[in-house]
Amino acid sequence: RRVVQTVDELFDQEVMLAQRSSELSILFRLSSLLVAAHDIEEIFRVALRSAVDILGVDGAMVHLREGDTREHVLRASVEIPEASLAELRRTGDPGPALDVPAEAIARAARAGGFDGVVSSSLEFRGRRLGVIHFFSRDELLLVPSEQALLQTINEQISAAVASAKLIDAERRSEAVQRQLTLARDVQHRMLPREIPEAPGLEVAARYFPSFDIGGDFYDFIELGQNLGILVGDVAGKGVPAALLMSSVRATIRALATDVYHLDDLMAQANGAMVRDTLPNEFATVFYGVIDGERKRLTYCSAGHDPTYLLRAGGDGTIAIRELSEGGTVVGVDADATYDRGTVDLRDGDVIVAYTDGVIDARAFDGTRFGRERFKERLTTFLRDTPDATPDQILDHVVWEVRRFVGVNPAADDLTIVAVRVRAG
Repeated sequence: RRVVQTVDELFDQEVMLAQRSSELSILFRLSSLLVAAHDIEEIFRVALRSAVDILGVDGAMVHLREGDTREHVLRASVEIPEASLAELRRTGDPGPALDVPAEAIARAARAGGFDGVVSSSLEFRGRRLGVIHFFSRDELLLVPSEQALLQTINEQISAAVASAKLIDAERRSEAVQRQLTLARDVQHRMLPREIPEAPGLEVAARYFPSFDIGGDFYDFIELGQNLGILVGDVAGKGVPAALLMSSVRATIRALATDVYHLDDLMAQANGAMVRDTLPNEFATVFYGVIDGERKRLTYCSAGHDPTYLLRAGGDGTIAIRELSEGGTVVGVDADATYDRGTVDLRDGDVIVAYTDGVIDARAFDGTRFGRERFKERLTTFLRDTPDATPDQILDHVVWEVRRFVGVNPAADDLTIVAVRVRAG
């Protein structure tokens, strides 16, 4: 009898060792297959099939958590009858219940002829990824060794899913970055490639987007002996702002050669924008035309920060005048009307047009650079450097803004154009 008992024990041990060896072999194969899988669907196909074989169940399905919501979406199934899947489609999200299968899963199991269901969470580093469900034709009760095996399977699947999600996110990020790079290149090509030469004028410009692509723009439009100067800022940032920017610029450029009066031009541009934009999409625009020979500026400002005219006095002082004739922003009110302003220029006058990225630049403590500080820096520099070129003026402004901001990152695009009237 003792011999028989010993043989039985050895046989049981041999069976257990064979079973453990088989389980380890399958787990190793599962691990290898998961490493080789490149997307979540492939991971689930491999994982569910292997899990069914390891645990000896009759079917399995997995619901993956979508984003940061509590919604779980069916992503894959193995050996699950259509009746069960149809029941799930009818009842919807199975919910997050784990200790006791959610009612939706229980109904799906009964519809497919299953009597046993075990659900287990898929987690990676404490973050819930989804739920995996195992189905059996008979009552399904896992012994401790099977529960440990299930935990190991879950850990392997969770790590593979997390890795696949990371790779997928990286691919999407790279694709978006490629599109942003293309958009940035297209936008930069829209900016003037070179500063035009106009009789009696010296011109310079600077453009610094806060992102790869921005909503600021400037342009120079050659109109015979006259020079059109366009500076604008559209609402928002990034790709939507860049698209709106290109639309505003193209509209005004198209109208500039056919519409003589700037107030009419701005009204037509506004009408076109209202037709093609959403209520929260608008732009501020300054457009001026300088006759270098007659030394006259005609302009219209559509809700834009006032352009500055700086003029030296006989006593060495610098007078500054705000050019704000115009009207409201373009793209909001279809019935908006605009005025135009006219200024007779003198030799040595300096015109500075800019976007709010200059005055809204903030120091680390939140203090704005501000309009008064901007005007003071301009007048002081021109008083101390009366013959400064437009390039020198703009370099000084940019340096002053950057010195004020310090390490604080730019929150808005910065665009600035300077024109100096010279003796013809």
